[in-house]
Amino acid sequence: MTKRIVVIDDSLTVRKILETGLGRAGYDVTCYADPAEALRNLLDPSNPAPDLLLVDIGLPKLDGFEVLKYMRANWRYSNVPMYVISNRDSVLDRVKARLVGANGCILKPFKIQEVVALLQQLL
Repeated sequence: MTKRIVVIDDSLTVRKILETGLGRAGYDVTCYADPAEALRNLLDPSNPAPDLLLVDIGLPKLDGFEVLKYMRANWRYSNVPMYVISNRDSVLDRVKARLVGANGCILKPFKIQEVVALLQQLL
């Protein structure tokens, strides 16, 4: 069964790299630029929960921390691995990400092979 991954990132480049690279690795990838739209779709009980969520910290309207907080508050997402994507490598950001429910952090710029290897380990 193909694993579903959702990417929420406002960068078209990052979305395309992840969509293409993870798609080639056999994952079903859905990308969102708008965090509010992503939350509407993800929290809709008629849509199945993904197997993994990748969320950029620096999103417009709602930042990635808020998105993760909303997702973790929903029982369907209590066991879904969630990783933040960030170009900020501060201890404060890592701690804040953990506090809102992130399982880890992927730093930009990343190598798609490293992301695929991480996902193969997790899924």
